[in-house]
Amino acid sequence: GQGAIALTVRASDIEAPTALAAITDPETFFLLQAERAFLSKVEGSCRTPIAALAQVVAGRLRFKGQVLRTDGSESFEIEAEGPVADAGGIGEEAGRTLAARLPPGILMRGG
Repeated sequence: GQGAIALTVRASDIEAPTALAAITDPETFFLLQAERAFLSKVEGSCRTPIAALAQVVAGRLRFKGQVLRTDGSESFEIEAEGPVADAGGIGEEAGRTLAARLPPGILMRGG
């Protein structure tokens, strides 16, 4: 999600979505959904090395997630794939699955 620009629109604002349609990229929206869903399930802090990369390849969403020990001595990875429309679900499931496999103390929660 680095480099993506996001705008929040009030639910009651019926004109804003139409005005923003010209600059909205649906593919980027789905990629961000997967990456943010993964990060929310892993629940690391800004001090935990966590990576998330979603891409659309041949019309399908491919996801890679990674958590490292802060000293870089171990890496824990996961890959997932599925329909682009299920981007959030793919990211959530990858995050839950990887978080369950992590040894205690890997994630530095909070801060």
